[in-house]
Amino acid sequence: MSYISATDQKTLVPDRVMTELTDDDADGIADVVVIETVIMEACETVDGYLRGRYQLPFRTTPTVISSIAKQIARYKLYERRPEGFELPETVRNGYTDALKDLVKIQNGTITLGVPEGNLMAGKQVVDDGEFRVHVRPSRNKQATFSKDLLDQY
Repeated sequence: MSYISATDQKTLVPDRVMTELTDDDADGIADVVVIETVIMEACETVDGYLRGRYQLPFRTTPTVISSIAKQIARYKLYERRPEGFELPETVRNGYTDALKDLVKIQNGTITLGVPEGNLMAGKQVVDDGEFRVHVRPSRNKQATFSKDLLDQY
């Protein structure tokens, strides 16, 4: 599934730079096929992290997933032209942070807020976006905190 388009990618990579990174035949025009291939690779990378946790494709793409895919695609575009220069620090950092976020999503530290149909360890889970709090029973079996009990702390 494609989480981003070539137009979306322009928010991170200006037209001039996109042309420099993809113009393999030196005609001065950004190569759309190269851009789409890089985007497909970035989206497959994202899917690789999400397949075990969520049922894909999403009905609507969560914003965080689009942002992550753009960072990975930008890195892959710059990675095509490594000769003679290092990748910009913002590109490297964006890629590293994107992969860290994917690991957090995979581990459940970051949730996507996908309301239904997500899979986790073979169990169907419904995530309605509500916070759930589990409270252990009181040690002294009091149902509420009295002033005396609060004063003890």
